[in-house]
Amino acid sequence: MGKRQLLSGAVTLFVLFLAFGSSRQSHAKSPFRWQKVDATMPSLQPLLENETVERGDLVLYHAGAFYWSAQRKEDGKTQYGIVVRGEKRAQFIATSGRVQGMAVWGETLVLRLRDSLVQIDPASGEVIKSYALPKMVNRQPIAFWQGKLALVDQNRLLYYNWPESGTELVPAGESKPLPMEKVQRAVVCGDALHLWSSYGGAKIVSIEKPINESRVSAIAEIGKATERRTGGDYRWFWKMACDGKTLVTADVDQSLSTLHRYIQLGQSWLPVTDDMECLSDGAACRHSKREDWLEYYIDPADREFSGVVLLPASETISQKIEEEEMPYGGAIKRDSLGNAALSLNTHITDRPVYRARISRYRVDFHLEERSTAFADQSIPDTLAAYLADGPQYRITDPVITESRDRLLKEHRTVESYASAQYNLVRRSLVYKRDGRFDAAPVVLKNGHGSCTEHSYLQIALLRSAGIPARLAWNWLPTSDTPSFNHKVAEIWTPEYGWIISEPLSSPRRNPGTVYGYHIVFARLAGPRHEFINRGDSLIAHNGKIAEGDRQPELSLRLVPVAGVKSRSMVETVEPSEPSEPLQKGIGEPARGDMVE
Repeated sequence: MGKRQLLSGAVTLFVLFLAFGSSRQSHAKSPFRWQKVDATMPSLQPLLENETVERGDLVLYHAGAFYWSAQRKEDGKTQYGIVVRGEKRAQFIATSGRVQGMAVWGETLVLRLRDSLVQIDPASGEVIKSYALPKMVNRQPIAFWQGKLALVDQNRLLYYNWPESGTELVPAGESKPLPMEKVQRAVVCGDALHLWSSYGGAKIVSIEKPINESRVSAIAEIGKATERRTGGDYRWFWKMACDGKTLVTADVDQSLSTLHRYIQLGQSWLPVTDDMECLSDGAACRHSKREDWLEYYIDPADREFSGVVLLPASETISQKIEEEEMPYGGAIKRDSLGNAALSLNTHITDRPVYRARISRYRVDFHLEERSTAFADQSIPDTLAAYLADGPQYRITDPVITESRDRLLKEHRTVESYASAQYNLVRRSLVYKRDGRFDAAPVVLKNGHGSCTEHSYLQIALLRSAGIPARLAWNWLPTSDTPSFNHKVAEIWTPEYGWIISEPLSSPRRNPGTVYGYHIVFARLAGPRHEFINRGDSLIAHNGKIAEGDRQPELSLRLVPVAGVKSRSMVETVEPSEPSEPLQKGIGEPARGDMVE
């Protein structure tokens, strides 16, 4: 029988045996309540052959339509103006010169031309009034913000009262220095004025009241990843606008329109994707979903097997298990910490012993604005094991307590401290595998460690401060074959429960943010699992091994869900910032089942 036929037969058998299999319920109610984010954008008509929108041209959104500064050719001559596109609208509004800025005032549009401001009716393009423009650097943006006309002049913001009568602009107070140089776009969205410059690269400066209290918001790493997938880059923000709710980028040419909506999460701007889900309080978003069938095989097949295999966690911040199938039956058993395993005592063939639909996400998490005083923590008694000391942690060692106390002087809340210890570990350790598993104080003094040792140090710093933390056994995709090759710490937060804290896999930004498509199998208080007695493994065989036979091994396979485009499971660990000490990725396979 060929390989394709064998797989087809296996699928049929899954259906037949499902009635005899086991299933499990989620052991704990998830604290995460994800809500779908609307990614719908309008479908717009492309440009006509004689219309051109250049890279440096700008865009404005108003009343359901996009307005691009543009030009068109007529009888061999260039006509400047505005291209208008809505779902049921396609129009060109001619102007007397190149449009260098656009803003909405009431139900009208205000255009900045070379030496004047022109107020027009957005439907007809009819000029309502023209205003003399102060002498300024050309092609600087304009906006209406806080009831004033704001003009960018090099690195300063000029305020003017918009005249109810007459055509003279009256200054409204002194100009203000801007927190960004060479501003090329200024867009009002909500209460904030958002500034962008191609010289600043992938960042937006958001100014809220008052102007002196500005905050810089970096465009998220997922933004860069999305741009790589679609062939764009951060220069999309030449075409930055506000659709009345949030920032959008909108470009158009003769073949199509390219529209993206963004939402702000902490210090990041995330492009909204079709599969994006966010928490209602804005603390986290997950996106870039991957769906596969996860299959377990015991090798060698055609033998008696008596033992257990560890099952993946049914739900984490970045993972969800559904449609579980256990063709051989068996029983679900849990250890004292709630981790699930499938107990089998049967004859194994070449069929999977376990199969489930697994969804994995990239997650952006923002803890910085959450503020829980240590005294206000309410930690359930069931988490006592995740506060206890152990020989691998040594939470009362002076090396740990001195580091803890230094962090606590500046970070007085649970969330702030959790982020601070993450950054300490990320910046203090280089990734190095030397076959040792040193305790946390030794790891910090040495300045290097494996993924296990990075986790030990995080757990020690957290437990020493009274924050529950645990060790997660997982697979980080660094090859095309799923295996058990990684460990990472998880942090318990008062509001959200357990979140992953991954300092080794990109983007290495903060606790909770994870892009690695991990598969989490078990979460432990220490380095050993109650059911596994031979190092770090996902399988334990309790039966006798016949002479000449080898110990049963567990192999895992990922099969893309039907209708999902096939893809390589090889993940590249992106390089870290040069100022940080990560020396290399974590992609080398471990020896045997050992995870370092």
